[in-house]
Amino acid sequence: MRAFIITYSSIAFALLLVLGPFFNLLSGFQIDVPTPYNYPSRVVGTLLGDTPGLIFALGGLGYALYDAAQRHAPRWFMALFIWPVIPLLASSLMFAGALSYAGLWFAPLALLPLASFLYGIVAASPGPRPAALAPAPGRYLTFVGLLTAVTVALGAILLAPAPQSLVGPVPVSPPVLHVNPLQTNADCAKGIYPQVNLANVGTQTITWTARSQDSNVTVAPASGTLAPNSTMDVALEGATSARQVNIQFAPSIGTGFTSEFICQ
Repeated sequence: MRAFIITYSSIAFALLLVLGPFFNLLSGFQIDVPTPYNYPSRVVGTLLGDTPGLIFALGGLGYALYDAAQRHAPRWFMALFIWPVIPLLASSLMFAGALSYAGLWFAPLALLPLASFLYGIVAASPGPRPAALAPAPGRYLTFVGLLTAVTVALGAILLAPAPQSLVGPVPVSPPVLHVNPLQTNADCAKGIYPQVNLANVGTQTITWTARSQDSNVTVAPASGTLAPNSTMDVALEGATSARQVNIQFAPSIGTGFTSEFICQ
């Protein structure tokens, strides 16, 4: 049983540590204009990358819970059952912007298999079921102490302001440029596209530029100026056989966005 718990938890940790960040970077890559960390396609891509690790984490946790139940160790069972709430809560609060390092919201997920891994090291028996006895009380204190130390360290890191070198310059009033729609359908073969509405919700006048990733499609106008609390419409022109047309909008202040037109 110990081998299953440790193996599953170790694999889960490695996958969550590698695949999540890799898919986050891959799905967030855009030419010239990086997508925001909470952009839907980037969030979905990150979660898809984390899926194998989450499956192994659930496997390791399941084996640990089964072992604790068979050994009549309710305190161990409850600690194992409660622990996943800590990294999930930290990840959720980071994503919502309530804690530091919002762009790394997926990082705490790598701690999901920690409790089952420590259980396998500290408490799980290598013997057959159900012969093993309940773990000694001293081992439980070590187990809970390590989880508490990790929780305190995680809280200290996330409650402290993130270093400027990691978060980059803070925009004056991000995001000041709103783009609507971010994704819609279009008849690209006939060159018929919905207009894109740009709105400046900041307190300063901004300039913006638009760039089409399809050379057959142009944006009119391709740049402009927006006063605070003002809006304007831009049009797309040009027929294409592509399956999707992406238009990147880059403002002089704040975050840029990409409008995606799914060709029908």
